[in-house]
Amino acid sequence: MNGRIKSVIPVLLGGDMGAYSLSVSFARAYGLRSHVFAREKLAIVDNFEYIDLHVVNGLDNPDVAVPVLLAFAKENKGKELLLIPCADWYMEMLEYARDALDGHFYFFIPSFEVWRVTSDKSSFLKMLDKYGVSHPQTVVLDSSCEQMDSLASVLTPPFVLKPADSSEYWRHKFDGMEKVFYLHSLGDVKAVGKRIFASGYSGKLILQEYVGVSEKPAASVLTVFLNSEAKAQRAVLGDVLLDEKSPTARGNYTAIVTRKLDKISLKVIDMLESIGYTGVANVDILYDKKCGYVLELNPRQGRSFDYIRSAGIELSELFMKTMLGERIEPKLDYKCGFWCSVGKRSVRRYSDDRALLKRAAEYIKNGMSFSPYDFKSGRGVRHRLYEIVHKAKMERRYRTIMKEDRNAAK
Repeated sequence: MNGRIKSVIPVLLGGDMGAYSLSVSFARAYGLRSHVFAREKLAIVDNFEYIDLHVVNGLDNPDVAVPVLLAFAKENKGKELLLIPCADWYMEMLEYARDALDGHFYFFIPSFEVWRVTSDKSSFLKMLDKYGVSHPQTVVLDSSCEQMDSLASVLTPPFVLKPADSSEYWRHKFDGMEKVFYLHSLGDVKAVGKRIFASGYSGKLILQEYVGVSEKPAASVLTVFLNSEAKAQRAVLGDVLLDEKSPTARGNYTAIVTRKLDKISLKVIDMLESIGYTGVANVDILYDKKCGYVLELNPRQGRSFDYIRSAGIELSELFMKTMLGERIEPKLDYKCGFWCSVGKRSVRRYSDDRALLKRAAEYIKNGMSFSPYDFKSGRGVRHRLYEIVHKAKMERRYRTIMKEDRNAAK
């Protein structure tokens, strides 16, 4: 092991599954203890031997975060501090605070200009058009509700409505808030749009036609790691077998089966290299019988990025080697496997993709099955209990929501 590694402290911004999985990755690959900074204490990052948790209210605000992080750097003078954001709002904070923190921390993120154009869904869609990457037919809405009917009339229902600026959206809570809205009429679009803007949200809204109306579309996720020269070093494509179903968590993936890169994922990689993207990109893709459609890009690793381990990749190693200036040989072809963060019984019961379930079963049988919880070292009784409770909670949630969906369909 490189002697410098012992002096490295991973500093992770975020308190959910993504931060936990990355801390486990550093522990598994290097035996390192991570310092996790978050706005609130969540059980998944608490009571784990390889995590020191720091709860800081308002951490997504540069005026709050910078003094806290500089104080941490001063306390750990002589150490090499690797700073990694694990959520949109922390990435936004770091982009604005990069000058103040540069020299105290090492961070490997997109340039400010690239981050701006890729993190905002409206500008990202224009980029997809420029590079010929397919996406669902879309219109961009602003707070002028009088224009909503005329703009939305070019689309055919049902609709998908979501904020263009996720960080801004989650700062303005309101009753009935959902991560993505699935709507059936222009009247619904106008009503929901008014509620969103009334909350104080000042960004734009993205309205899209729902892909795969006649049958359930297949969803996939693409994770790409690009070096400082904007060349892809790793890229892993996974088909989503199951995701969370609650309104504010819909689209958080809980079971994924990886496969080889396809035509649209290769086009996305070419686009990222062309625009000078550096760091990690997380891309959501939908498929119907015709082709694949890119939905959005998150300029960071996704909450369920740990699925890339089923392709034999440790994200911590990519960050560490980049920080130490070690060459990473490009590799975009891997073995495939299955990953899930919930109980396998939940996956079998509540996924309706039989073909994908069959693939997952084969990987499980052949020992190519992975979980965020399969690193047992450092997990005390309370954290092991959390895993049991979490999986049981998710099982109940799936059962309840699926029952409601069946009753609504009657």
